[in-house]
This record gives sequence, C-alpha cells and structure tokens, in this order.
Amino acid sequence: MHEPAPDAVTPPKPPLHPVHRLWSRPWVRRLFYEALATFFGGATKWQLMNYGYAFLPDDPAGDPPVLDPEDEAERFCLHLYHVVAAQTSLVGKRLLEVGSGRGGGTSYVHRRLGPAETVGVDLAASAVRFCEKVHGGVGGLSFRQADAAALPFPDGSFDAVLNVESSHGYPDVEAFYRQVHRVLRPGGHFLYTDYGRVAKPAAERLARAGFVDIATRDITENVLESLRSDEARRLGLIRTHVPKPFQSMAEVWAGTSKSDFYDDLATGRRRYLKFKARKPEA
Repeated sequence: MHEPAPDAVTPPKPPLHPVHRLWSRPWVRRLFYEALATFFGGATKWQLMNYGYAFLPDDPAGDPPVLDPEDEAERFCLHLYHVVAAQTSLVGKRLLEVGSGRGGGTSYVHRRLGPAETVGVDLAASAVRFCEKVHGGVGGLSFRQADAAALPFPDGSFDAVLNVESSHGYPDVEAFYRQVHRVLRPGGHFLYTDYGRVAKPAAERLARAGFVDIATRDITENVLESLRSDEARRLGLIRTHVPKPFQSMAEVWAGTSKSDFYDDLATGRRRYLKFKARKPEA
C-alpha cells in the first residue's frame, strides 16, 4: 500500500512564520538537538522527543501496551515506539536504532520487546553522552555516535533496524535507506515511521533501495490525537527547561496546536506514515 495522493482541495500553504521558516532548516534542527542534550542533560525523566501515538477505537495496532508507572508520563511517545517496533518479533534478535535521541524509546524496546542486543546511534554526541549516563546500566543496550548515511557497521550486522521520527532531518534520506539495507541481514526488517509532504513517495524510495514487502499505514489521526492529548505536558516541559527567548521555536518543534506542523497534519499537507519493509533473502 502506498501513500495517499495529494488532496486536490487542500488550500495552498500560507507563508511560514519567521520562526517556522528558521526551524525548517536542517542545520538549525541539528544545533537545537545538540543544545537540548547539552543544556538539559539534567532532566533525566525527559527521555523521548517524538510526536506520539494515541490508540483510537478499534485501532489496527490493537490495545495500548501496559506501561510501568515510571513510563506513564511519556506514554504517547512510548506508544509510537511500541506500534512501530512490534511490527515483527524482536525476541532474541540484534536490533539497531538510528536516531536514538534521548534513548527512552530505545531502552523501552530493548526492555519490553526482547532483543538480545540493541544498539542506538545518533549524530549528536551530547545525546549519546546523555544516553550512556541515563541508560548505561541496562544489559545488552549500548549507544554510539554515527551518521545515518554512513553507518559504522559491517554488512548484515542486524536482524532489524528501527527509525522513529528522525529521517525528516537527514540531508539524503535515500542514502540512509541504502545504509539500512546494507547493515540488515538477508530477511531482516526495517521498522520505520516519519512524517512528510504528501507528494514524497517514501515507499517508492524504499523499493529503489532494494526493500520488498513494504507495508504502509497512515497514522496521521493517531499522531494528531496524541498531540492534542499531550499538549499540556509538552508546554510544561518547554516552560520548565527552555530559556524564554527560545520557547517559541520549541513550541514549533513540539508540534503544539498553534504550530505550522500541527496545521500541516490537520489540513493534509503532511501525512504521518508507518512502514515495515524487508530485505530480500540472499
């Protein structure tokens, strides 16, 4: 199944607010993530940064997972990790997450879904240091710095590769897909979710990179409901941890209801998609 076609009746996109225009530049986002990990490293209970997933009635992903009490505050973010990573069995497998951020999702998947070994990689060195400090005591779980377009692992190193809401910031997403294909063993799975403009054919790009059995699901409504339900917590984090001059940019990053990103999802200019793809057997 492929992404929905662009909606012909969608109104033209208005000019971006200056803060939104600045945030659209990849180098700004990279600096912002480095700053988050550097200046807010003490906020150890803030471990996830994705837009989350809210389970809706008769949800195709089934019922929400039962979380430990200490995970409840970030439940929507963990739900997104769960529905993406649980698309295939990870029990006893070797898992790589690319774009592990603050490591909360990586740790959850490793602890709850049963991989024998999980490696999280991130471009931000400060994020890797945060993960080593907060999650370093979990057996079989490790973190290292790496570029998504040049993964430092031999061919066929992993049974599954996970990527959650990270690839939209990569300069060359097709190079990333090729790297994922390379480091997967034959028959291994790519478990992937992100948002994008409706005209960008991610499924076709995955096929060009060599993947087969590409399953796609549009989860935009689940993400929108998560953003609405989780907004008060997100605003609280921003007001607590982000200096006042940068709070407007942080609200754009957090997908609050006044942000350009939220409006794009609500009007159909962007869609949020979940994928499972397989590397063919040798």
